[in-house]
Amino acid sequence: MPDSTHIISKPNHRALPALLLTLFILLTGCGQKDAGENGPVHLDSVIFTRTGVYLQGGSQAGIQEVSIEQDGQTLAHAAYPAPRETVLMDLDWQPGTRYELKAVTEAGPLTTAVYAPGKPSAVKLAEILLEDLDKGEMEYLYYAWRGAQVRFSPDGNSIGVGSKGGYVYLISVPEKRIMWSHKIPEGRVAKVAFTDDGRLVAAEESCDGNVYCFDVATGKVLWTYCSADHFKGPKTGITQRGMFKNYPFMGWGLCMDKHNNPYVMVRQTYEKTVNGRQQSITTSLVSKLDTATGKPVWTFPINGSAWGLTLSEDGRTIFPAIGWAKTAQLSVLDTATGKPLWQHTFTSPQGQESRWGTGFEGDISPDGHYLVINQISPNVTHVFNNAKSIETGQAELLWQKQFFKPLDVGGVPIDTHSIHLNLTQSEIIFSTYSARTMSRSANQSASPAQHPDADTLFVYDYEGRLKWKWKMGDGTWNSESALAAGDSCLVIPLGIVPANTLSNPEDMGAYVFNLKASGGATAKLNWFYHTSGFAYKSDISPDGRHIVVLEGPYDIDPDPERENIVGRHRLLILS
Repeated sequence: MPDSTHIISKPNHRALPALLLTLFILLTGCGQKDAGENGPVHLDSVIFTRTGVYLQGGSQAGIQEVSIEQDGQTLAHAAYPAPRETVLMDLDWQPGTRYELKAVTEAGPLTTAVYAPGKPSAVKLAEILLEDLDKGEMEYLYYAWRGAQVRFSPDGNSIGVGSKGGYVYLISVPEKRIMWSHKIPEGRVAKVAFTDDGRLVAAEESCDGNVYCFDVATGKVLWTYCSADHFKGPKTGITQRGMFKNYPFMGWGLCMDKHNNPYVMVRQTYEKTVNGRQQSITTSLVSKLDTATGKPVWTFPINGSAWGLTLSEDGRTIFPAIGWAKTAQLSVLDTATGKPLWQHTFTSPQGQESRWGTGFEGDISPDGHYLVINQISPNVTHVFNNAKSIETGQAELLWQKQFFKPLDVGGVPIDTHSIHLNLTQSEIIFSTYSARTMSRSANQSASPAQHPDADTLFVYDYEGRLKWKWKMGDGTWNSESALAAGDSCLVIPLGIVPANTLSNPEDMGAYVFNLKASGGATAKLNWFYHTSGFAYKSDISPDGRHIVVLEGPYDIDPDPERENIVGRHRLLILS
């Protein structure tokens, strides 16, 4: 049953007024002006969501027709051929405004006044259970950037899920159920993306690094692209690292342009003997695939590690994010040819050598004017004039700034770095992760403290001025925040890092910010939906009505010999 039971659990989220208002509506707002045979007509709940009003009539009072009015004018109306227990109506409501609700239910008619709260509340519309995960896959959730993804279709009626257990799911939003699923032979599903013409593309982590194209209506595989065929290293074999399986080919980037052409970034890692010593070799490949056949149109090789792929909104340029290396090259590619339009090289810190080298992630502004890179080690934000760089063929740097500098704590340098980046038309949005040591000689696991700016959401303008920030908590993990069309809403799924004794399981869940609201972080935070398990992926529908969150089970007992599992592997559909 839909519910709204996990709404903003922290006092500083200021949910109390909304909850009190909802309670007031339940106790008095459905004040019965009409009576049925068994007493006054009432609704179980009336909740104002981000984009409308959610009504719950219950099994004994199915809703047949609803109107919402203001000053005698009908703002929303819906009639249903069969009674419904719940109704979600679109309404551009204003805080503190009085509305008149008129409903026809199986128990009789109802007319009552309802008052909009200061902020919306979260409502769980559906909970869809996914496959069970073994202990290794559960622990793999904590590496939230690796494997699994959830995406809405362009029309918002379908949800594609790629799971860590190796399944591709197609879920119907109106029916709120799994329509079909496909189990890949081996490995995990790392990325999913929809075309505009009824197909779902999925990239896997496996010994073959396959990319699959499915017919959305039937689940039939239309074509398969084997990325392993285009790498020079070994094509088979699985290496075991610690407790996790490390597949040689990992599809860590997948984008779809407006012509339904998929772009995929696959990374390969294998062991090789060099001068009698075992070395780990990593190479990556960006490929544009033909939408009809899945065959490569062009490929762009990377001599090193890559961990993401960013496509401009107009579909004309694309670039891969680069992982840890002594030098990391930004290559902005022409999607028509696969050739670099401009490039820039980032280097490791001078003097004190970084433990891992350097790398970066970035994004392109919606209008294509800016390209922002957050370099990792050292933590430097670079803002480029992308339009001018394409014109001149050279990197046109507007400014760069090190927002977060390493600190010395007890002789150990600690740092923080960006983990995910979003650009709106006017803002740079990114969040930071936990403390790191900067030196090869230092013991990373013995970091004596968190960097004060770790686990924090930051929002800057394109001049580098801080607009607002929000502390997520200690030991938290943010993965792939989702930005709504029109830059109106930001969704952040949040888990916690199990090894961090400061982490608080009550912080886990989905956070939704209204970027258009005035004021700071507290004013912009719409709501928080607490998940008992590890929240690690999310998306928002094109019309903004629905938010989905992937949740995984979580072992809250630090003793490896004991288990205390909370949460379930499931997809939550929220509004």
